[in-house]
Amino acid sequence: MSVELPAGDFDGFALELSGNLPVSQLAVNMAACSNIPAWLSDRALDLVVIVATDPSLTAAAELVSHGDFNRGFVESVVKLQLTGHPQFDDAYQRAGITSDQLARFEQALEAAHPSEQEHFVAYAVRVTLSTVVLHVIDISAVDAQELSPASEYQSRAVTYVDGAVVTADCEATSPAAGSG
Repeated sequence: MSVELPAGDFDGFALELSGNLPVSQLAVNMAACSNIPAWLSDRALDLVVIVATDPSLTAAAELVSHGDFNRGFVESVVKLQLTGHPQFDDAYQRAGITSDQLARFEQALEAAHPSEQEHFVAYAVRVTLSTVVLHVIDISAVDAQELSPASEYQSRAVTYVDGAVVTADCEATSPAAGSG
């Protein structure tokens, strides 16, 4: 999943992605390392990513992966929720989402909350000074070969768990070797 969002204040946006989801070192490394090829191909502004700890983001990815909800629908809901529409309003109607669909999705999210980021990791990266893209990737599907050109670069991931900032430097050979 990928959602483009306005975010002039990158640190403020990071707080919007915060929650209490434990984040494994592998998930942090995979997010950081996955950003390097994007940066090398000018699809990312820099080498800093924000790893989300809001459990609803990875739970939403689980719902899409199980076929419970359409990817486009979930991306639309996530975008609306992260742009100031936490509850059903006219913006949902303009996006073609009914209150019943939203209620069904929110109930499914409640039941699907993962206990930790084992399968998916959600991270945001700046693509312009005022725009970020939120990616949710399947950790097991990351291609180690795609990451191999990144071994000479370092990326940094930042997570916000209960208000604490945790950083991790990414050496692409470490997660690539662990995912093979």
